[in-house]
Amino acid sequence: MAAHPPARTSVCRKNPCLIILRGEPGSGKTTYAHKLVEMEGFRAFSADDHMVINGKYVFLPGRLEKAHSTCQKEVKTALFMGSNVVVHNSARTRAELEPYLRMNTRAMVTVFKMTRSYGSTKLIPEHVMSRYRNTYEPHPDEESGYFNINEKRIVFENEEE
Repeated sequence: MAAHPPARTSVCRKNPCLIILRGEPGSGKTTYAHKLVEMEGFRAFSADDHMVINGKYVFLPGRLEKAHSTCQKEVKTALFMGSNVVVHNSARTRAELEPYLRMNTRAMVTVFKMTRSYGSTKLIPEHVMSRYRNTYEPHPDEESGYFNINEKRIVFENEEE
């Protein structure tokens, strides 16, 4: 059974929802984020948005920390303004997830792990993909002090689970 976004639930009407899509490059994070924007009115944010030069994605390791910092500030501002937000970063490690999980907002947080591989449109070298797969950390759980984290697997329509 496919997971469905919580945008129309009473929880999201009362408090903003923060959906974090994590997974390797090419797993459908950006595609699903855009579906939430179009179909449910979410605002979408990604560190990759800050790696675009002249309309093209260009990965520059020296800009990564600032890209993530800017993305986090944008997300926090949108949540405080009452928007439902979807973040579509790879979020390979807990350290990359924690700034979003620790935001002092009333948002309901749901973390989705994107498990399919569609192939990245960003021409990421295989050694980078391999490093991602070999260093991926599991989601935080209740033992870590996060009580509103739900790991769900997303399957797009017309796909088998």
